[in-house]
Amino acid sequence: ADADLADTYLEVIPLPELTFRFGQSETPFGILETIGRFRMPSLSRGMISELMSDRTGFGGRRQGGSMKLKLKDWPLKPELELGVYGDFSSDLGIDAAGRLRLKPTKGLSVDLAWYHRLDATVERTHGNAVEVGALWDRGMVFAMVDVWLAYSRLFRKDNLLPTDNGLSLSLRALFALRFALDEDLSFEPYVGGAILDPQLKAGSDLGF
Repeated sequence: ADADLADTYLEVIPLPELTFRFGQSETPFGILETIGRFRMPSLSRGMISELMSDRTGFGGRRQGGSMKLKLKDWPLKPELELGVYGDFSSDLGIDAAGRLRLKPTKGLSVDLAWYHRLDATVERTHGNAVEVGALWDRGMVFAMVDVWLAYSRLFRKDNLLPTDNGLSLSLRALFALRFALDEDLSFEPYVGGAILDPQLKAGSDLGF
């Protein structure tokens, strides 16, 4: 049977604050998309993630190289991550991504992220997406809210004709409470949803 490798990469750490990564891994785009599934209260990341990352190619796992700078001793503990990605077997085009993460207090992360797609990693035309998000993950509470603004030269939607010069604005939120039953077991009821731009012609599946 064939098996797809999720993350395969080499890391070089010349300084404690600086990390270079080469190979296949998650791009630094999407505050919920870059959270491991074991930390998430829901099984799904929602329809926005499916539309933007899976169908239109913003973010996700890609082959390429990235650089992360973490300044833990600075105010707000900024983290800057930049990367370039491409399907090197088919063309020389590249995708690019960047994220600035601030941590005003323990448990709180605030992200400003950007993704530029140049028809490199997926067979779609160029586009740009910007995301602003905030995540609280500490103690009993998990709370996330983010806003996506995306432009694509060509939006391809299932069973619909492609839309030229698509521009969409979407909002997503997820909230959960953790109740520890013992050291290895917890119960996490959650509620979540999304407001999607009508141009995406889809509903949210975060649920509750």
